[in-house]
Amino acid sequence: MSRLKRLAVSKPQELTMSSKISPLLICFFILHLSAAASVRGRKIGIYEIKKGDFSVKITNYGARIISVLLPDKHGKIGDVVLGYDTIEEYKNDTSYFGATLGRVANRIGGAQFTLNGIHYKLVPNEGKNMLHGGPKGFSKVVWKVSKYVKDGPWPYITLTYYSADGEEGKIGDVVLGYDTIKEYKNDTSYFGAALGRVANRIGGAQFTLNGTHYKLVANEGVNMLHGGLKGFSKVVWKVSKYVRHGPSPYITLTYYSADGEEGFPGDVLVSVTYALKDPYKLSVVFKARALNKATPINLSHHPYWNIGGHNSGDVLSQVLQIYASHITPLDKQHIPTGEISPVKNTPYDFLKPRKVGSRIDKIQNGYDINYALDSSRKMKPVAIVFDKKSGRVMDIKATAPGVQFYTANFVINTKGKGGYVYQPHSALCLETQGFPDAVNHPNFPSTIVTPGKTYLHSVLYTFSIKK
Repeated sequence: MSRLKRLAVSKPQELTMSSKISPLLICFFILHLSAAASVRGRKIGIYEIKKGDFSVKITNYGARIISVLLPDKHGKIGDVVLGYDTIEEYKNDTSYFGATLGRVANRIGGAQFTLNGIHYKLVPNEGKNMLHGGPKGFSKVVWKVSKYVKDGPWPYITLTYYSADGEEGKIGDVVLGYDTIKEYKNDTSYFGAALGRVANRIGGAQFTLNGTHYKLVANEGVNMLHGGLKGFSKVVWKVSKYVRHGPSPYITLTYYSADGEEGFPGDVLVSVTYALKDPYKLSVVFKARALNKATPINLSHHPYWNIGGHNSGDVLSQVLQIYASHITPLDKQHIPTGEISPVKNTPYDFLKPRKVGSRIDKIQNGYDINYALDSSRKMKPVAIVFDKKSGRVMDIKATAPGVQFYTANFVINTKGKGGYVYQPHSALCLETQGFPDAVNHPNFPSTIVTPGKTYLHSVLYTFSIKK
């Protein structure tokens, strides 16, 4: 139990009928901005404003009043508010001594509310409810000292704090999805799915390997998309390992894909591990082993990202940078022609950051194409996405040679989480992968895995906040 501060008592002063307690002014301003603001490294201090025998001390940690000194009828100066002796004790305080409360003081039942048709899930910190703004309410942040006049006829201090969109009271779910498993079973958009045995398209649903011609299961006209009718997104994976808490929580899922499944040769053992790393990093690692026959393997996954929040509308104003100076052009059936073409002076050029929607009208329906990543490093930069309104930034790195950029062109009137209805361009996909239809294009990086070799594809998502 922290020590409460010692009562401050000074030498008695004689009071007269004309003695007055002079007014002091304390101003707290909360500026609600759409961009995030960091307070890391801001100095915490204690500030006194004083007029005659009336003195108030404030700290910019939580914009707290930590001391109020004034005389009693005997002239004794006494501190009339409870508190602690040190800032460290205030940091560990659970009683909100002297604190400014917000973004919403008191309780919000169920830590949720609906506003203008959007349902918001907040951060509970009192059972299922939110109290005084959540675990990081305004009482737990460092405020900026904007103005400070210690003495004079009107001593005052003004503290300001930038409360970012998404901070505490607005934690956002940044991937599109559904409320129930049944809806995922009926999904045709591959929301969040692991893709395989071969992600993306195989032209004509066929290929030749080591002199043998393989006919696959077509599920998009005459072509195969994302592994066929029973791709890896449509099967039940085994939960091999699951660590929910601790410094590095993770889950590992495994799947055994039998010889002949969807027409592919050979038995394959596949795993995917989703792990959280500090700070705000999501690692996705795919592994696969061909057990007895050479086979194409190209694993990816298909999250629909809207870092402004899954229910925040379209992504056209979000800023995107893709570290790729070439694409693999497509024919009318969305199968690569075999060419690798530069993006310079085309609407596909995102080498410099630009809004997703800046030139989308020049492409029929929207973006849906593979980019050949520039870097030759094993773990290479893929893309960065920035949403100005929320301040969220997503940085992607991966070991794959390509990334499919897709702007949810055919997500139309899709009822998603919380009943929100998704529309075209309500998200973007950045699917790191081997090149589409690589089995039919010798000039593309090979996706063939032979027995005894291990396939590995790692992706790292790093999330941050930008002013």
